[in-house]
Parts: sequence; C-alpha cells; structure tokens
Amino acid sequence: MLVAATFLTVHFGQWRQSWHGMTRKTRTGISSLENIPPENEGIFAILDFESGRCIHQQVLDTPAGFALGEDTVYVASMYGNRVIMLDGSLRVVDAISHPLMNDLHSVCWDKGTLLVTSSGVDGILELSSNGELLWYWLATERGYDVSRHGQLRRLNIHRDFRSSNIGTANQTTHVNSALPVELNGTAIILASLFHQGEMVSIDRASGRVTRVLAGLANPHAIRRRRHGWIVSDSRRSSVVLLQPDFWVDSMIEHDFNWVQDAAEVDDQFMIIADANHSRLVLWNRCSSRVEGEVRYPEEWKIYQLELLDDRWRTFFTRVL
Repeated sequence: MLVAATFLTVHFGQWRQSWHGMTRKTRTGISSLENIPPENEGIFAILDFESGRCIHQQVLDTPAGFALGEDTVYVASMYGNRVIMLDGSLRVVDAISHPLMNDLHSVCWDKGTLLVTSSGVDGILELSSNGELLWYWLATERGYDVSRHGQLRRLNIHRDFRSSNIGTANQTTHVNSALPVELNGTAIILASLFHQGEMVSIDRASGRVTRVLAGLANPHAIRRRRHGWIVSDSRRSSVVLLQPDFWVDSMIEHDFNWVQDAAEVDDQFMIIADANHSRLVLWNRCSSRVEGEVRYPEEWKIYQLELLDDRWRTFFTRVL
C-alpha cells in the first residue's frame, strides 16, 4: 500500500514553541519556487506502508493540503501563500497565487476548479486552474468577526494579504478544510472551523452557514467515506465517523496525540496520522486495534495523507 503525504516542515523543533501561531522563523509569501529558505522546507513524500520506506520525496515551501487534478498535483503552500503545481515526476512546474491567499491549508480539485482554505483571511476561495477568482466566502462577513483576542475583524478584500503575518490567534475561525458536495440537489461546502470546534455547511448560492456538528476540539480534514463523512478531532486526538446526515456513527480513540488526518482504506481499515507520535497508523475498525504503522522523523510535521489508488499510481509512474 502506497501513501502520499505532505510534511509541512522538516524542522519542527524550530517551530514547536510557536505552533498554531505564526512562527517567527518562517518567511511569508516571499520565497521563490526555486529557492526555498531552509526554515520553510517541507516535503511531499510517497511512502510504502508495508516496508516503511520513503520511495520518493520533493522539498517544497511549507506544503499543506494537496489534490490531484487532471494532470497536475496541486499543493497549498501554507506560508508561501500560493498553490504549487507538480507534474508526475513531482517537479514544480507552475504556481497559482491570489491577493486573498494567506496561511493556506486545504486544497480540493472539483470539476476543473480549485477550492482553497485561506485561513489567514478566514476564507474559502474558488479559483480556476489559471488562478482567476470565481467565488469566495469570508467568515467575517457571516457573523464570525471577532478574533480569539476579542478584537473585531474587518477585511479589505482589495488588499494583498500574501506578505502579511496573520497568526492563528488573530483569525476568527481558522477555517482549515473545505469540501464541495451536493446534498438534496443543493450545492454546499462542508468546512471545519478550528476555533469554534465546529463542522458547518455553507450554501454556495447564499453563503449562509448551518452548523452540522459541534463540540469538536480544533478539527481538521473533512473527508468523504463510503457511508458518510470523516472529520479529525485533532486536539481530542480522535477520529469522528459521521453518517450521511451528519449524525455521529462512531469515534476512533486510542493513545493518539493530535490526529491531523484520517482516510478510509476500506470498510475495515483506516490510516490515521498520529502527528505528535510521528507515525501513520493502520487502524482495524473491527478489532479496534493498531495493525501496523509507519514511523518518520520527529522533525517532520505531517499535514495530509492520501492513499494512492490506480489513478494516483498511473500519474506517478515515473517515480514509483
């Protein structure tokens, strides 16, 4: 079983004290594609789960969420404030940037467009493959307008945010995951709000927000599964499995420490990113046991994982 993963940094020891704030050591929005400052170095890696080997890796500027498009891998650069484009050899071929990009987290490819969470502006951006802004949603315009410090936040959408340092505590929601879906004929976006501990549904047409799940602790990584949804309840170190109508089906709890992401392998197994233990875990849902793991260096801070199905394997033929 092959797994692709992004590691936001390979120098986590230098980031640790400011994690989930804006680290002073990283450089925001200024690194070129060819010359990445050492403090911004992260990697996109392909791991063999059976052997535990790293088959291939590519150094990138603070890589976070990623998605496979038609012939390109799109990677959100958290502090580069752009979406990096990779070919099948994991070479950087281009990038997409927009003035509203700041502290990027997730990216999703949907019918030829990109849906990006720009946490620094508490926003979700939809862009064409050439970077044209097609649609946006800002939490500050939807009632989420007070930061964790109690400060009222107003955004000038005509400002360029790409070179600004906007720490997590200065954001009103730290929206970090957005998944476009259609429910009952209505186009919506499911989003995770880190500060509120909520998963919400956003109506694409009106921008109206409906809470579908509350009581989470710093959630990340909303995903589809065969019979519903997955959300990582990160600070609570658990995985929440939801039914199609968002009722809680079950929870996966173990001796994890900060669950960053989780993906379904099949009806029995899941892979869980146990971030603070520096490992990927193969979890057996039937026996509620760990059946295997891949460990990686403690200095690597994982962000997203993806199982390589036939489509991914075909795309990465040159490096596998």
